[in-house]
Amino acid sequence: MNSTVIELSTMNITHLLEQQKMELMEGINAVWSIVTVACIFMMQLGFLLLESGSITESHSLTIILKNASDASFGMLAWFVLGNYIYSGESPFQNDTEQFLGWFQSYVFAVTTATILSGGVACRIKFSAYIVYSLILTAWVYPWAARFAWMDDQWLSNLGFLDFAGSGPVHLLGGVSALVGTIALRPRKYRFAADGRDNQPQGSSTANFVTGAFILWFGWFSFNAGSSGGMDPESRQLAIRAAMNTLIASASAGLTAVLLSLKFFRHKVLTIVVNGILGGLVGITAGCAYVGTYAALIIGVTSVFIVTGASELLIKLRIDDPLDASPVHGACGLFGVIALGLFHEKDGLLTKGETDLFVAQIVGGFFIVGWAAGHALLFFFPLRKFIRVSVEKELAGLDNEYMDKDDTLDAHRIREHNEIKHAQKSLSAKKKKSSQVHVKSDNSFTKRSSASMK
Repeated sequence: MNSTVIELSTMNITHLLEQQKMELMEGINAVWSIVTVACIFMMQLGFLLLESGSITESHSLTIILKNASDASFGMLAWFVLGNYIYSGESPFQNDTEQFLGWFQSYVFAVTTATILSGGVACRIKFSAYIVYSLILTAWVYPWAARFAWMDDQWLSNLGFLDFAGSGPVHLLGGVSALVGTIALRPRKYRFAADGRDNQPQGSSTANFVTGAFILWFGWFSFNAGSSGGMDPESRQLAIRAAMNTLIASASAGLTAVLLSLKFFRHKVLTIVVNGILGGLVGITAGCAYVGTYAALIIGVTSVFIVTGASELLIKLRIDDPLDASPVHGACGLFGVIALGLFHEKDGLLTKGETDLFVAQIVGGFFIVGWAAGHALLFFFPLRKFIRVSVEKELAGLDNEYMDKDDTLDAHRIREHNEIKHAQKSLSAKKKKSSQVHVKSDNSFTKRSSASMK
């Protein structure tokens, strides 16, 4: 009798301890998710500073307004429709158990919309931008995310993998930005008649670099936070994701510094910042699935991809003010494909497996087509109506929407171009003078030699 009572008591205590252990782990997971999602949300500040610092001063307040609007209007779009498409769950049910998942999905959705902002900056009407931002958040992103991440959807059934969003977030946003910037045509003084790149000076280098570091910081939460919690399996994924995120971004930064100092001294900071961001985008898909050596390769390669894509856009006279499509589009596609190459268990280069690589190719190009198709349907038929006039562009959108009198910005652009032209002329004169000096030295040497003979 006593042994039975003791056995039952032991079982009850064990059950109680297990229950308390589960409740504790649920609490830890909840705290982990809330903190990481809050850090991801702070990336909106990073985008805000990066974008506003990259463009001329007369457009900076409008960029800030767009970023604030992405977070605000995006919440409404995700609340009303986006989350229902993505997960089949509605926040109107007021179920607390759904809220953490809703919150995390929301910050991913508005990040996608914010990427668009950089590609169409300085020349799209604010109302038109808000409309397509809502379409991205409420319709385009939710379906792409659903196909890629939800069970029993065709991409996930195919075997497609993306741990934190190189494809559904960055590639989707980057392709949308590329189509938008092509449709809206370049800014007035972006390209000279002879093809030279006259990228105007940004309003604040400090804001540009600070924004990049805030994004770099938030990216650890973006990638590691996708583990969903701190239980033993998820914890291992989070640790690996954080480590690979650091390796890829830092190796990208190192490569970008060397590359820019060797070949792009006229825009060192731009190459370095975009290189780091490209490395972060490239590792996002595979951060929890690849080895550290692969993260290093992905980071280094991403720099060449983003730089090459940026130079290609310039040659094609496509004006992407923040290189949103090279950073997020080109590196996003690379990140998706790189996972198929370097996955530790199923990669083409690591294990000789082809199934995952094929799934990644199919998934990557589906996202390209999905994003491009919707953007084409919106931007090209409406481009005459949604682009601001050249006069408003030169005066600055801040003047249009906020009565900020900064009409001298057009003169600043001209002055900037004149300074660049003057610097080139001086450089050419110095080079010519140096050549004349060398020739005179050579002739003097020859005369001296002749006289000695």
